[in-house]
Amino acid sequence: MKEKKTTIPPAGAVKPTTANKKPLLMMALPIIVAVLLLFVPVPEGLPPYAWHYFAIFVGVIVG
Repeated sequence: MKEKKTTIPPAGAVKPTTANKKPLLMMALPIIVAVLLLFVPVPEGLPPYAWHYFAIFVGVIVG
């Protein structure tokens, strides 16, 4: 009589699902927001470097 071998996947092995993609989106969201703000025209009377710092600030707050 032959023994039947079964393999059990390791506990850490998880197939990619939409639930696994959510953390990736959450990590990328601050970068996306900051980059989008960099493409918005600088308000009149504000130096461009101040707008860049503001975009970085908002990205950090979102994160």
